[in-house]
Amino acid sequence: MGSSPAIPTNFTSMNISDHTQHILEEIQQIYSDLYSDNLIGIYVHGSLAMGCYNPESSDIDFLIIIKNPLTLPEKQRLTASTLHLIANTTEKLEFSVIIGEQLEHFTYPTPFEFHYSG
Repeated sequence: MGSSPAIPTNFTSMNISDHTQHILEEIQQIYSDLYSDNLIGIYVHGSLAMGCYNPESSDIDFLIIIKNPLTLPEKQRLTASTLHLIANTTEKLEFSVIIGEQLEHFTYPTPFEFHYSG
């Protein structure tokens, strides 16, 4: 992924479980591989980023920021990768894929290429 910002791979100071740490590493690996040169960064937000994550009630919120719009085959691979990821965890995930350029001139609601919540 080069010098692109990404999900930190060491959240030990946040006192999260090994399982949650493993899911974060999987998120980074799967989506970094999926987007490679199109990826700007993967950013955690919400309760996990604020240090109040509770695995019993919180979800893992993150944003995937990309350079260019997704093609239909890319959206299909994203869907398949996401379904595989959620099938192997009890963690709840919520994320959006957003084109970086759309964040330079913020609009609300923020347009997204893909959104998952579950």
